[in-house]
Amino acid sequence: MNLVTAWDLIEQSGVIKSQWLAVTGGHATVSTILSQFAEAVGIKILSIVRSRRDSLDLKSLGATEVLALDEVNDLGQAVLELTDGGTHGLIDCVGGATLGELMRTLRFGSRAVIYGGFASEPFELHNLDLLLNGLEIRSYIYRYFFAAPDAVDEARIRQLLAFAAQINLRIPVAGCFALDQYRTAFAAPDNPGRKYFTLA
Repeated sequence: MNLVTAWDLIEQSGVIKSQWLAVTGGHATVSTILSQFAEAVGIKILSIVRSRRDSLDLKSLGATEVLALDEVNDLGQAVLELTDGGTHGLIDCVGGATLGELMRTLRFGSRAVIYGGFASEPFELHNLDLLLNGLEIRSYIYRYFFAAPDAVDEARIRQLLAFAAQINLRIPVAGCFALDQYRTAFAAPDNPGRKYFTLA
């Protein structure tokens, strides 16, 4: 699911080799997979996080630059400086005021793809922010959310798995636990990566 989502988001963004793609929720699994895919095809990733984690090096997971929101006073200016004038696309799972600010750093004709909404508040944009900059906003829903993959999808999924193996895709894992070990999992130290539960 995360592999398909990450690759779909890159394609939906319309960003190509040597261009900048901003990604919010930089520590999320989809974001780290996406960053590695992007790096492999020559796309530069600006990974945006609330704060840095010393235990998780996002640059080693494909990010070209990492921008921590708690380290900047002017988000827009920081983005423009890091990307030499703005990003060519944006992938957002957060929303809120940050999304509005990031939209204003997109270069002319760029696209923002929204696939989540962790912030409780809405984002704000003026119509002219979109019109005068030729911007587009798209939503993304996991392609197999409503219907399972069929035989036609098999070749595409196998190709994606082969690509992940070819680039030695890394997913930080903090531990795997049986479902009945949930108390142990929640009490375990916060190591880099996510904690996963097995159903078998």
